[in-house]
Amino acid sequence: MGETTDHPVVPWVLEPRWADVGRRHLRDYFFGQGALSFTGAHFETFGRPWTDPAVRDVFTAEDLVAVSMLSVEVSARAAIALLEARQDAFASLLAQIPWDVDLVVAPDALIEDPSPAARLWRTLRAEHGLGPVTTSKLLARKRPRLIPVWDSVVGSVLGMSDSKGHWRGVRDLLNTRVAGDGGTGMSLHEHLEVLRRDVALPVVVTPLRVLDVVLWMHGRHPSRSADAAREAGLVPPQEESR
Repeated sequence: MGETTDHPVVPWVLEPRWADVGRRHLRDYFFGQGALSFTGAHFETFGRPWTDPAVRDVFTAEDLVAVSMLSVEVSARAAIALLEARQDAFASLLAQIPWDVDLVVAPDALIEDPSPAARLWRTLRAEHGLGPVTTSKLLARKRPRLIPVWDSVVGSVLGMSDSKGHWRGVRDLLNTRVAGDGGTGMSLHEHLEVLRRDVALPVVVTPLRVLDVVLWMHGRHPSRSADAAREAGLVPPQEESR
């Protein structure tokens, strides 16, 4: 959202050379047990899927529970606005935001002012207790192909100081060419699709969500990234110069 001077760069964990690390993070996150069990693994699948036309353009109580699985809470006042008092106004804006467009190919008109997505962001932010993190997760639940999740961990890994310009920055990142096997090139978006298929995640888990999970796991548990690299017979970047 908005303009920013921050320019996110592809962290090493998202380069194809380190695909084993990305796959390890995705398996731990979505299929982990015990200490490696993450409630966020149910973010897409709790309740009715975001592809269901009956709930596609309206915020539901299931959505509020789903975002709680990503460690944020919607205040009671905001919940009343989302589910009752202002439900029709939010639904009107949601209906104007395509659900089947990927951010990687989204034109500025879909993500910049005065787009419905930008207006919905501002409208949600005006509600009591809806900061940029919770707002991004609400929008990612409804439009997971178009709107990326923002939080401080993801921002830190991407080198972004705040959520301003996050949508445009991530779109640019998804279009970045990364080296593939045998030196061939692919876009980061394509690499994320490969990771999703490799781990056998359902299609409701979008490339943007794969991006979010790998970045969050890498930023929250950097030692696991290094361990996964070593297990794959690779030297973690921070150790290559030693």
